[in-house]
Amino acid sequence: MDKFFSAFGKIALLLIVVAGLIGGGVYLDRYVIHKPNSQSTQVTPTVAEEMVSPTIDIITPTLTKGSTHFAVSAGGVNPFKSYTLSAVSGWGVSKTHNTTMDQIILTQGEYQLSIYQAAIGGGGCTFPGDQPQQMSISLTEPHEIPLLDGSLLKRGKTVSPTATKSSYTICQKGSDGSFGSLTVFGAITYTTPLSPDALVLAQMDAMVGSLQKQ
Repeated sequence: MDKFFSAFGKIALLLIVVAGLIGGGVYLDRYVIHKPNSQSTQVTPTVAEEMVSPTIDIITPTLTKGSTHFAVSAGGVNPFKSYTLSAVSGWGVSKTHNTTMDQIILTQGEYQLSIYQAAIGGGGCTFPGDQPQQMSISLTEPHEIPLLDGSLLKRGKTVSPTATKSSYTICQKGSDGSFGSLTVFGAITYTTPLSPDALVLAQMDAMVGSLQKQ
């Protein structure tokens, strides 16, 4: 009888150990290895990951030599010089020449650039901050235009509150430092809408800046 209870006790102990192992495995599987969804870690994407803005390249048009330009030759009416300039494609050119006058007009829509040679007189150009000169015209919005030979031109806007278009005069710097309304190429003027496009003005300035004596 003692042997029977001894053997029964060993079997009961073995069953308890096995049951413990099984229960522990179920716990590990359910609560450790496979955690409930409410305990799972969620990764929230950052703003940079959710929304990536495309990069926009802003390209500023530039004036370069090459197929976008064509050469224009004109002038030669005493006392002015013959000259060449590089005109921007898209501008029309009209030329008038005889023994007493020479003129080219470059046109694009409402914009005109005129270079005129004849027996005409000129005066001084007075810009904001300059000392007043006799027989001078008052100009605003000065903009310098250097030439390839190192001489300096300056564009100025004519003041006229009743005008329906804007007018600009190109003046040249003299040896005394003052500016005059006649250049060595003649009288150079612009006509534009009242509020001209900055890029078109830059094209006009570039064409004037390309002037060279022949």
